[in-house]
Amino acid sequence: MKTLVTAVIVLMVTGTANAGFVGLFAPGNWTLNNPAQGDASLDALLMHLKSGNVGIPGVTEYRITITADDTLSFDWDFHAHDSAGEDWCYYSVNGVQTELADDSGDPGSADVPVSMGDVFALGVETEDGYYNYGEFWVTEFYSTIPEPSTLGMLLLGTLALWAPRARRR
Repeated sequence: MKTLVTAVIVLMVTGTANAGFVGLFAPGNWTLNNPAQGDASLDALLMHLKSGNVGIPGVTEYRITITADDTLSFDWDFHAHDSAGEDWCYYSVNGVQTELADDSGDPGSADVPVSMGDVFALGVETEDGYYNYGEFWVTEFYSTIPEPSTLGMLLLGTLALWAPRARRR
């Protein structure tokens, strides 16, 4: 019976997703790439990016190198204060952009498969760098990569399953 209870606990712990920009995805682990001189902020619950409006076309994005195969999930919203198509929001994997929106509209969500070593980015880009800007919000960020503390719990659970069998021998 103890073995069954321990196994259930281990399965529950290892199946837990990490919500927010925490653990391996904590704000300090992201790098800001901002040649367009936009505005950016990131805390445990929200990423906010605003495209540049100083005459420099380009991106304002946060990047992170992925440490294990995963599927990243997030909710997003975009509001264009510029003409449609002049600013857009996206995610990218290894520099390949997938546009999420280029005009104000309904918010959305995304599930993005990534592999160990990939460079994942969330960003906003301006084509003209003038007149106005686009704003991109990312919330409800989830990762299924176990945190080191979860891996420790997995090890303890495995030892708890193994120990009674070792004593019987």
